[in-house]
Amino acid sequence: MRKLYILVFLFIASYANSQLSISPNTLEVSTSENGKYTYYLTVTNTSNSVVNFWWQVVKNNDFPSNWTTTVCDLNLCYAPNVNKCSKNRVNIIGANETKICTLYLEPNGVIGTSGMHLEFYSDKDLTSFITETDPNALIVTGTTSSTSNVNNSDLRVFPNPTDDYFVVRNDNNVAKVGLYNIIGKEVYTLKHTAGTNYDVSTLSKGVYIVRLIDNRGKVMKSIRLSKR
Repeated sequence: MRKLYILVFLFIASYANSQLSISPNTLEVSTSENGKYTYYLTVTNTSNSVVNFWWQVVKNNDFPSNWTTTVCDLNLCYAPNVNKCSKNRVNIIGANETKICTLYLEPNGVIGTSGMHLEFYSDKDLTSFITETDPNALIVTGTTSSTSNVNNSDLRVFPNPTDDYFVVRNDNNVAKVGLYNIIGKEVYTLKHTAGTNYDVSTLSKGVYIVRLIDNRGKVMKSIRLSKR
């Protein structure tokens, strides 16, 4: 009988862990110590029934106190550095439904290396674990040029959203174009010539970051590109 209880428990735990998937499943990134980095997390209910969930952000012990995080879940955007979902604010996602949660990271000018991950639970007391992003993911700040948009407000990419390509508008001072996925991994960086069409037709649907770089290697502007 005891073995039967153990098997039932393992089945329930396995079922709970299969209910939600997160993409991307890591918060790893290398970014500037200036500005704000945005994670767009696609949460998918892979089951045939409604799922309720609560979340918490788990930060490494060496997470710099000056770094700020802000979570926007399916209900609201919380105040900076609120690391747990309100017990009274359950997130509800329908069967086979996909929704977006957003997490903002602001290093506030502080260079450093640390890590954090996001955990999902099926109860408000955060005891019934569902899934998580990679707990070993590292965040590195101070490794890229500033992505300030000052004096570059006319720079843009078109069409956006796009199905197969994009071009850069008002690109007189652009020397290179870099394309990165949402976790900061480089897809390609190419020398820029006015009128060039940049092919994204083979990429998976989702959000990408286009970095427009001048001839000194400085990032002039970073633009979010939606691939349909």
